[in-house]
Amino acid sequence: MFICLACGSAAFTTALAAVTYKAQGMAVAFILLAGFGVGGIEGMVYTLSPLTCEPEDIGLAARVMLLIRTSGPCIATSICSTVLNNKLSVDIPKYVNTAATDARLPASEVPKLIAGLISGNFQGIPDLNSQILAAAEGGYRQAYTQAFRPIYLSTIAWGAIGILAAIFSPSMGNKLDDFIGRRLQGKEVIELTENDTLKGEDGR
Repeated sequence: MFICLACGSAAFTTALAAVTYKAQGMAVAFILLAGFGVGGIEGMVYTLSPLTCEPEDIGLAARVMLLIRTSGPCIATSICSTVLNNKLSVDIPKYVNTAATDARLPASEVPKLIAGLISGNFQGIPDLNSQILAAAEGGYRQAYTQAFRPIYLSTIAWGAIGILAAIFSPSMGNKLDDFIGRRLQGKEVIELTENDTLKGEDGR
């Protein structure tokens, strides 16, 4: 199950690189399937990881998992945001300029059009019409599509690491018992030997 979830989350996250702004249904489907895989993995990790340590170390293990779970995404978000912004600074002028000039907008007005697409204010663009605006919006969306593509493709490496970790994860079947690592009702639980259980109240 662990391996299947790891493969599914990696495959559908990477598949988002093939989605365009015209295929919104495909994007929603891939996001849901990838999210299902990631959620399943996290649920199994948080449920089964306490079984791999001693009862007195469960609190420490939970804190370490929380630290990794919090710091890892923060670092990844910072890296991906930087890559995305750098890519957008190149792709937005490229795709919007091509789409707008093909729709007969003078090249001198393209910078104002790009600023308008970002801010929503299109004043000061005398030659702008609905046809040019529609073409520019298509180029703007295409720029975002291209900018997100390398980010989704980079998840191949993380997905491969997750799949390998799932493959080499030990089975937890032998850990699923009825042992409770605490005292019951505040009294020490004394472990009885087989000979003790065979004795009666008279000690014989």
